[in-house]
Amino acid sequence: MAVVEMHSSWLAINSILGCPNGCKYCLLQATGDNNCFPKQLATPKEAVETLLDYKYYDKAIPLCLLPNTDVFVNPKNFKYLLELLDEIEKHNIKNDLIIITKCKIPEEMITYAKKIKENNQNIVFYISYSGLGKEIEPRISEEILRDNFKRLSENGIDVIHYYRPFLPQNSDSKKITEILNYVNQYTDISVTTGLALIETFIDKIDCWDEVKKNKDKCLKANCVWPENAWNYFNNNYSHKQQIFQTNTCGLNTKLKRPSTQYYGSFECQNYNHCSEEQRERCRLAHQQLKSTVKNAIKETDKAVLAGNKEQADKSLKKAIKALDNAKVKGLVHKNKVDREKSRLTKKVMSSTDWNKFFEIEGINWGSEGILSAAAF
Repeated sequence: MAVVEMHSSWLAINSILGCPNGCKYCLLQATGDNNCFPKQLATPKEAVETLLDYKYYDKAIPLCLLPNTDVFVNPKNFKYLLELLDEIEKHNIKNDLIIITKCKIPEEMITYAKKIKENNQNIVFYISYSGLGKEIEPRISEEILRDNFKRLSENGIDVIHYYRPFLPQNSDSKKITEILNYVNQYTDISVTTGLALIETFIDKIDCWDEVKKNKDKCLKANCVWPENAWNYFNNNYSHKQQIFQTNTCGLNTKLKRPSTQYYGSFECQNYNHCSEEQRERCRLAHQQLKSTVKNAIKETDKAVLAGNKEQADKSLKKAIKALDNAKVKGLVHKNKVDREKSRLTKKVMSSTDWNKFFEIEGINWGSEGILSAAAF
């Protein structure tokens, strides 16, 4: 297990592995790290140093702290978390901080979280509350989970409802509505998922027989949903709670930021139920990003046509940065970005006749022979 890993929504610091909660759907069963004592893989200092040396580390990427355990499951884990937060502060790391839990959040943590917010750093708690009961989550208290929402909200700390996983046992529409009604008092955002599956785990599932009976089919999916829950959220969803199947969008909505990575995608249009305010925020950011890419490409092409090598070099750097940003945000497919970067680089670096570059198949050219970036 790597101490630092890139996920679709954040960078995970995994310096503690293992959880004693024994939830029957937990993927840690695949490695024998569920229903056991957590083990430390690195000191807090080592974990932060590994983070800063990580090739994909960026100040703009949220940090999820210790997701392969529950940080509040025992005093030792909590002590480690506080030491990790101290190391993060010492290194002046200002990334958004994410903590996921099913356990009671200590008052000391709430005090610490308020201090983090006072220092102009975002910290968001994901409360994993799915109403599965003791049969599936033997050491989880629904009362404690509900109280976490209340206490965080009363102290002005950002909280997201992590509604996962959906199994047949918690997919009754009445139960779903009851949970959404409760959490909506304290947060208007729920991130939902079905049951995540991997081949080394699927045979160990004993809470959903149909999954094992349809093993090959289920493994082809990112996750599987009970039909009742899927229909609740995807057929004329009407509850006022905002629902997200793309976690990045849920987090950005909580922090009142645009989420251009998925804007306009199938998930955005069909599976996420966000406010009109958030959709407008995303639309404007998406529009601005498109404009930045178009202008950067045009500037490079104009400099090349003018024979201004120095300006072409500067414009190329700007264009590459804009294209890479567009790729990260999901605006342009990576293959198209790579092709366009290659095309621009060749134009700038080549001393041959520029007109030969105007013959690239599938590229639209304007009246001045300049690339039309309308495709972006």
